[in-house]
Amino acid sequence: MDEAEGILKDLGLNRSTALKIFYQQIIWNNGLPFAVKKPEIPNEETLDAMHEDISKTKTYDNSDELWHDLGI
Repeated sequence: MDEAEGILKDLGLNRSTALKIFYQQIIWNNGLPFAVKKPEIPNEETLDAMHEDISKTKTYDNSDELWHDLGI
């Protein structure tokens, strides 16, 4: 909540004004002004890839080197 309050302050808004804006958006959108859905949880393969150590992965200075290593 403190983070949200800080953002509102940076925008020059207080909680009351922000709620009034939010309620007006609900009226104009005839519902919430954004999609409400459960966040997608990455599968095991994606999680493994996210945690993979890529610090020693080969890098390329140009696309020709990459294509050469790919055999294309």
